[in-house]
Amino acid sequence: MPSLTCVVADDHPAIVDSLGLLLGEAGGIEVVATAADGEEAVARILELRPDVAIVDAEMPDLNGIEVTLRLSEGAAPSAVVIYSERTDAAFARQALGAGAKGFVLKAAPLADLVRAVRTVGAGGTSIDADLAPAGPKDETAVSLTRRECEVLGLLADGMRNEEAAERLAISSLTVTTHVKHAMEKLDASSRSEAVATALRLSLIV
Repeated sequence: MPSLTCVVADDHPAIVDSLGLLLGEAGGIEVVATAADGEEAVARILELRPDVAIVDAEMPDLNGIEVTLRLSEGAAPSAVVIYSERTDAAFARQALGAGAKGFVLKAAPLADLVRAVRTVGAGGTSIDADLAPAGPKDETAVSLTRRECEVLGLLADGMRNEEAAERLAISSLTVTTHVKHAMEKLDASSRSEAVATALRLSLIV
């Protein structure tokens, strides 16, 4: 199985060491570099362009969200997983809005982090169900069409719009339209947020 390349950024050496061991033993994941602060994280990720970057939410120089924004500006292809002690949903929502593809709590089992790395490395989105964006105030009124659910389900599996279009035998423009409508119904600011909210509301599985 091809290895996913990964950069780990955290200002606590013990966490960096433990994650390096964990990911190395998980199989199929290779840690290619580490960083101890936000600026170093941005530099290493832009230089090495790993498949996945695990970024501590709170680091010197730049925090995890600021790192994610800098990477988005630099058009880095790496999928960012925010690794956080903060448990508030608003912060998770902010991270997704900045472009993060995953959000894992440091208090969660380490297996959750490995799962998140593999999911976002395959193009999907991974966020703790308890921290998924709140979505619309009246969640009972949310109703997605069958096609909107199908499209979000394929995006959750890591497919790009073009791949989802091919799978469903529709045009890429139609997929984009379905995503837009789903985002509006779920009060989501990004497609990643829409997927995370739909997962939390069990609209897709």
